[in-house]
Amino acid sequence: ISYTWITDKGVESIATLPVLEDLRIAGCTKLTSRAMEAILHFAPNVHTLDISYTPVGKAGYELLSQFKNLINLNVTLSDLT
Repeated sequence: ISYTWITDKGVESIATLPVLEDLRIAGCTKLTSRAMEAILHFAPNVHTLDISYTPVGKAGYELLSQFKNLINLNVTLSDLT
């Protein structure tokens, strides 16, 4: 779903899929840390996450350490400092 107009609410719906392991939301500029919270809460088994070009903010990035099954992470050109 990369480079779409998906919102935090949309990610919340997708994150409830029971077998979600690979999520690529690069370039989705309407997302905030709320999307990251939903992924963490509803999809703890995500092992691939692409949030490049996505403005999830400092609060969103701070949640990354809580993803226990995360193997692949892409934060290219993000606002992560």
